[in-house]
Amino acid sequence: MISTAESLRSPAKGKDVEETIGFHMSKSVVTLQGTEPLLNACKLMSKYRIGCLPVLNGRTLAGVVTDQALIRCAARGTHPRTAVRDVCTPALILSPGQTIREAIERLRQQHAKYLLVAGKNGSPQGLISQTDLLEASRRLLVRAEARFIRARDLAARDALTGLFARRVFDQALKDEFQRSRRYGGLLTLLLIDLDHFKRVNDDYGHAAGDMVLRRLGRIVLKHARRVDVPCRYGGDELAVLLPECGTRAGRILGERIRAELEAERLRHRGRGFSVTVSGGVCKRSGAFKEAQELLEEADRRLYEAKRSGRNRIEVSP
Repeated sequence: MISTAESLRSPAKGKDVEETIGFHMSKSVVTLQGTEPLLNACKLMSKYRIGCLPVLNGRTLAGVVTDQALIRCAARGTHPRTAVRDVCTPALILSPGQTIREAIERLRQQHAKYLLVAGKNGSPQGLISQTDLLEASRRLLVRAEARFIRARDLAARDALTGLFARRVFDQALKDEFQRSRRYGGLLTLLLIDLDHFKRVNDDYGHAAGDMVLRRLGRIVLKHARRVDVPCRYGGDELAVLLPECGTRAGRILGERIRAELEAERLRHRGRGFSVTVSGGVCKRSGAFKEAQELLEEADRRLYEAKRSGRNRIEVSP
């Protein structure tokens, strides 16, 4: 007979549902009564392509019979009409709420390949194999790694702008500078600074200033490539590291950011206002021996943009 497992997806208190065997067990269980002959067990295993059958005594679990047990019976010349209960072995039984880790440990201790999942009344609710458990364990590890990466990424981000934090940028600048120097690849740095940002805070309040920074961060993320490293460098100053790009690409990115922010009419508490940015662009050249020199040259271009009237992008020659 085939019994369909009931919905047993509710984990025990404090457990993640995907860490329980109830989440990963088979959705249906093929069983047979202990009075059935071995021949019927062979037919069921062949039909459903399974390697283990729970053996019942009425509605109660009496044990299990595996494909290996049937092979041993054939080798010994056991009559095919022999009752299955005469060759079945005790079943390893766990509840649906027990964890994958507990199940793997039980299989390891008992040197078994299958275990049964039973409900409170002792009736079979599922079946899970050693292979299924190992695959479930692998998926849980992948999921845990993904959670770790997300947490690490969140920790590396500036909470206000969504851009990378300064420490991430400092390390990326060092690494990319050395890579560019060693292999001759292009590397460009774009620095962006809000114009008259102090006036925004003074006239509209710091909440308005935060709103401006959030909006600028979204614009930068919108236009930056996946391989770029955009960060909040400090205060109202942002930096974007562009691997494998020259000053032309740096200017284009800077102009896109500048133009989009300038075109926006921002509002805070019913009051409208506009803001602009200035930027400086510089690419790594053979004259630079340290990453700090690239940063300083981009900063000089930014200062030049400010000195020349603001709301512009200056590029190092």
